Amino acid sequence: MAKHLIGPRPVSTPADLRTSREVSRALPDDLLLAASLRLGVMSVLFAALWFLGTAMGHIAGHVLFPGNKNWFLPDATDAIAVISVVVSLALYRYTRRPNRNPQSVLDLGLWYLGYTALALGLTFHVGGPPPDYHILPEISWIGAVVLMYAAIIPTAPKKMFVAGLIAVSMNPLSMLILGRVKDGWSFGSPWLGVAGLPNRVVEEPAGFSCLFGLFV
Repeated sequence: MAKHLIGPRPVSTPADLRTSREVSRALPDDLLLAASLRLGVMSVLFAALWFLGTAMGHIAGHVLFPGNKNWFLPDATDAIAVISVVVSLALYRYTRRPNRNPQSVLDLGLWYLGYTALALGLTFHVGGPPPDYHILPEISWIGAVVLMYAAIIPTAPKKMFVAGLIAVSMNPLSMLILGRVKDGWSFGSPWLGVAGLPNRVVEEPAGFSCLFGLFV
């Protein structure tokens, strides 16, 4: 029987076996395919949430304000919800197309994340601020969506970082857009509005940066 010689245990890991942080490794094709299918499932869930959230909002408004005879009439938030449902279902249909490139699907998912963030920002601010409302730092649903997306859909860290920053910026961007509409958000002057933006998103990038550190 031939003898198997085992060399001495190395004192440290050889330099050629160490992984450099500068090297970006692509996901295997089977994982990319699974991730693209997972993105489709997420888009269907988002479509259901847009529909149920909007419908339950009308029902809750009727329960809280029974004297309101227009509780069932559509408004601007309903239009945003309908468009979001269509976009979500279209993304699901695209993820199920044969012979598609999974990496392209995941890249499209980042655009979908940005759109969803803008739709949420417009939905929350389309009615204007409540009386005596003060802008304070807070984590909105946009921050929660970004965190869920990063945890569920595997994405290159740099792409996720850029997409996340763009997504959380949709909250103050929607306030600036609606600030030009009657009864919209007013900052007194454009410079005051820009100065107030960090107060609105200070905790969203902070929470996302913590998660981003886990993927690096």
